[in-house]
Amino acid sequence: MKSKSLITILIIAIVGALAAAWYFMWYIPHTPAYTLKIIHQAVQDKDADEALRHIDTKSIVKNILEREGNKYIDTSNPFGKATIAAAKTFGPSLIEDVMRKYIEDPDSFKSQPLQQILTIRLKVMTTCPWSIACRWSSLQRA
Repeated sequence: MKSKSLITILIIAIVGALAAAWYFMWYIPHTPAYTLKIIHQAVQDKDADEALRHIDTKSIVKNILEREGNKYIDTSNPFGKATIAAAKTFGPSLIEDVMRKYIEDPDSFKSQPLQQILTIRLKVMTTCPWSIACRWSSLQRA
């Protein structure tokens, strides 16, 4: 009698250990929350390779083009079809390049302060206010 209860307890313990191992080693790593945590940590560590390993840019581009492509691109002509094909081909790598650059150096995406932009425009307008071409060439030099 005692050996049967010991075997039953041992079987329950083994099944419980296997269930816990499955939960922590397979189920949790496959949840979206876990993946987002890994991506967040990779961005904090500026590790673009680790972050991009968990982001499927091909399916993102494919879904965007399927859902939004016909609204903005006329696919009834050959140029529209070529545009969709080019976006499917080059879109994922372009998105990965932008994401990689942002993860590695987020400050490179900051825009100029508004005060600096207004100062440049004011300087251009006071330098040669009579000519639009002059304004444009001054903006390009600034």
